Amino acid sequence: MSYGQPYQYDDKTPARSKTYAVKASSLNVREKPSTTAKIIGTLTRGNKIPVFDVSGEWGAVIYKGEIGWIHLNFLE
Repeated sequence: MSYGQPYQYDDKTPARSKTYAVKASSLNVREKPSTTAKIIGTLTRGNKIPVFDVSGEWGAVIYKGEIGWIHLNFLE
């Protein structure tokens, strides 16, 4: 992992994921697919991240080795 990257690709990233870019200036990564869930990190505009599962308007990602959730409206 290179310095400054908020997430990493590793053997935990599922092969069937689709990679998106963050289009918002910042995007919270949450523990659960809810705006009231605890924030575990933040992505910034242009970060690319694979989404491996979807629940409603939320996408599951691997963030620092853990599963996190981001809102799909802020991806392109």
